[in-house]
Amino acid sequence: PPRRGPFMKGAGDSQPAVWRWPPCEIGYSCPMLRFFSIAALALILGASAAASEPSPKYTSLKNDELLDFRYSFPTLVGSYPELLSRIEADRSVSYTEAVDGARRDAESRAEEPPVTSFHPHDFWRDWTVAGQTDRLIALRSHTERFTGGAHGNRNSGLMVWDKERKAALTFDALFIDRAGYWSVIKDDYCKDLIAERVRRTFDAIADCSSPKDLVLVPVDTDSNWAFDTIHVIADPYVAGAYVEGTYEIAFPVDAAFISHLKPEYRSSFEIQPQ
Repeated sequence: PPRRGPFMKGAGDSQPAVWRWPPCEIGYSCPMLRFFSIAALALILGASAAASEPSPKYTSLKNDELLDFRYSFPTLVGSYPELLSRIEADRSVSYTEAVDGARRDAESRAEEPPVTSFHPHDFWRDWTVAGQTDRLIALRSHTERFTGGAHGNRNSGLMVWDKERKAALTFDALFIDRAGYWSVIKDDYCKDLIAERVRRTFDAIADCSSPKDLVLVPVDTDSNWAFDTIHVIADPYVAGAYVEGTYEIAFPVDAAFISHLKPEYRSSFEIQPQ
């Protein structure tokens, strides 16, 4: 007969004991079973709670006889509830205004002589991350619109999010004064803008007196959590005719530029080697 050991049921049985789960006899306390049961219940409840909260809609697409609408933003936005609320509010307002404008255009073309064909309007806005630091997130927007004219138009935008204050800032709000930082880059910007205009159109004229209609975007080019470059964007009609397109010129951050920042934001920028 086979040798018997502690793994067998007993002297009268030469087969190994059958493994049972849970390792508890009915009527006895089973702490391990209770532990796993509670853990499983917690996981189920947690998953149910997460499922009950709708996730942000990072890309919205709506297309009908009036409007082709697209609005997107990066998943990073969903990590900051106040920022998410602000972006979603902008999406809602943008859609309402765009569809109302398209409806008015369609009605006026149908009622006022001479009757002309209505072409659906377009509104496309996409947000991208230009960079982020421990304190700030720079979100850049690109918007394209068609409202029934000879051609559409496009424009750029910037939102700087202050994580500590939970507030949106303009580019100017980062600085002690606007005149200070513009004086640092104005001459180089004007020189580069004129050179690019000459390349495109042979026109050597440019108005660089003020950044009023320009969009300035801080960019982290090497993803090391510090802004090292400033992109200066002149959308169509700002620096030239529509056919010239958008002018975008980049400048490295230097010590003079950083000196005009408010003290609380200086650590978010780094000097770029010249």
